[in-house]
Parts: sequence; C-alpha cells; structure tokens
Amino acid sequence: ASLLVTNFFGFSTVATSLQFFLFPAMALRLTSFAQGKLEKKKIQPLTLGQKLFILSLLLVTGYLLLLIGRYWFADYLFAKGKLENETGQYAKATQNLSRAINLSPNEPIYYDELAHAYAQSAIYLYDVDRSFGIEELIDAAIYHSNYAIELSPQNLNLFKSRARLFINIALVEPKYLPKAIDSL
Repeated sequence: ASLLVTNFFGFSTVATSLQFFLFPAMALRLTSFAQGKLEKKKIQPLTLGQKLFILSLLLVTGYLLLLIGRYWFADYLFAKGKLENETGQYAKATQNLSRAINLSPNEPIYYDELAHAYAQSAIYLYDVDRSFGIEELIDAAIYHSNYAIELSPQNLNLFKSRARLFINIALVEPKYLPKAIDSL
C-alpha cells in the first residue's frame, strides 16, 4: 500500500515501478525453483557472430561513455574556471577555461567566460604595474568574445556580456567605451 501512495504523489516513480515488476518476478522465480519445476538447460557456447556483436557493442558503448565523460570533464573545468575567475585567480581561470575549450570547442559560454578572464587579467595587470602585455590580453578578450558571438549569434546574453566586457576594458583603455554601447 505504501508503494501505491508514494507512486501516486510522484515520489521515486522509477524505483517504485521497478519494484512493481521485479518483486513479482523474483517471487515467481523463487517459488518455481523451490518446487523444482525449473528444467536445467545446457548453456550453448556463443557463436563467432554473437561474439563479434558483443565486442562491437562494447566498443560503441565505451566510445559513447568516453564522449560523455569528456563533455562532463569540460563542464567541470568550466565551472572551476568560472569560480576561479570570480575569486580573482585569473591565471588559473584562463588555464582551466582553455582546457575546457580544448575538450568542447563548440560551447560559446566557455569562450565568453575566457574573454572575461582575459579582461580581468588586463585590469589586474594595469592596476599592478601598468606595463606591457595589457594590449595582448585585451585583444585576446575581444577575440574570444567575438568567437562566442560567432558560435551563437542569437544568444542575447552573449551581447549583454560583451557590453559588460567592454565596460570593464574601458577602465584600462577608455577608447573601448563606445564599443560597449554598440554591442547592445
């Protein structure tokens, strides 16, 4: 009765459905075994075709699991890079975001976050010693922002993020402030 109540209210419907099918099957199997009604079948060896089919199925499954694992790891690196970007660890953020892009190169959000990591690095470098290297970081930020929009031109959040990027870069180079307005 408790299984029906939990299933009615939508709690763990998959587990309860499995129990509805597995418990009667196990009970039937155990009663048949206890009564000695099961006949012993001789197990036949697998044919070459069956072995090849199993091998090919295992290879395809392994490849698909590898792709899923690669996608998951890229997402993990992105989350780690985004957190590092938010905590001011820009060098680590750019490293992890670059690795995420290498694993999953068609994610515009990854490029957008990497652009912000480069922009924040430029701002930090400007605040520390105002020396060389700032223009290269700004160029890398703009390049990655452009590529993110190229990958997903309909994503309005990328345009909003691009405006924020140019506003942040304008703290170092005021000539980029009109581009923030243009990107909206």
